[in-house]
Amino acid sequence: MIRVKRIFLLLVLAGGVVFAAPAKNNNDIKKQLLGNFASGSILNGSNKAGNVQRWYLFSEGHLGYSYSMLGDLNLHSADVGYSMYITSIKSASGLRPYVGTEITAPIYVKSVGNSNAFWEGVNTGLPGGTKVMTDLGFNGWGVQVPVIVGVQARYFYIQGMVGYAYHSIKDNFYISDTQNDTSLDNIYHGLTYGIGMGVKVSNVFSVGLRYVMGQMTSSSRTPGPSIATDSVRSKDFKNDYQRMSIIFGVVF
Repeated sequence: MIRVKRIFLLLVLAGGVVFAAPAKNNNDIKKQLLGNFASGSILNGSNKAGNVQRWYLFSEGHLGYSYSMLGDLNLHSADVGYSMYITSIKSASGLRPYVGTEITAPIYVKSVGNSNAFWEGVNTGLPGGTKVMTDLGFNGWGVQVPVIVGVQARYFYIQGMVGYAYHSIKDNFYISDTQNDTSLDNIYHGLTYGIGMGVKVSNVFSVGLRYVMGQMTSSSRTPGPSIATDSVRSKDFKNDYQRMSIIFGVVF
């Protein structure tokens, strides 16, 4: 009787090992798969055939630096941004597609060159003409909101971007040693397009480059004291726009 009990006990233990193995393997596979991703949300979808497709939702914050060329004005900015995108967990030939948006807000800290706001050849009433001051300080802000579509291959990613940009830029001008400086406020906006690329470390940290271009419409020009108002362009106009950036991101 004791021998029968021992045999039964061995069978129960063997069965437990057999049924536990697939569960353990599944957990190991899941851990291995998601171990390459940072915290986020898994989304499920299905096609007409009923096949389930799994996607991973990422949120990423980033800081960076940009150098922009807007008409005759060159701008340096410190950038803060946020991006949100979904990517396929299942890769095709090692490529993982993704789509989303990338919002960037440049804070302009230095301007170089000449203001775009004046008529050519007209006296501005300023000792330096159209040349802006190059001192470090707050020279305006902007926001850029593109749609992004890209692919990631292991650590490397590349993406295309199409969107809209808005900029509020202050042109600062020197008057004299005894008078306060003056400024001219500009509003620019327009469609942009470009490309981005970079690397991601375990999909947690990222370093990337961005290049964006387009045409910005100057829709508002408000001169300050000491600026000859008849020298300021009264009609809206467009300027070529290019922007080159480096960004550092963290996925959360």
